[in-house]
Amino acid sequence: MRKAIFTLKGVLQELDPDFDMDGPLIEFINALVLSELPLRWLYLFFPLVEDTLMYKSLLSNSDLIRMAHQWVRVKG
Repeated sequence: MRKAIFTLKGVLQELDPDFDMDGPLIEFINALVLSELPLRWLYLFFPLVEDTLMYKSLLSNSDLIRMAHQWVRVKG
């Protein structure tokens, strides 16, 4: 997914150097993770059987928690 995002970012910069891809990308990821919440709640109680391939975002609950901690530290 990262490679596709970097490729898309390069193409978009060539088409429109002023376009900021971060906003739409954050909205997309937020919607994706929100759609996964029911399954994520279930696997909070069974973390050993959680597999990132179950989620379209390919992010585990521990990945999201780690990212949230980093975000809080930066915004802190």
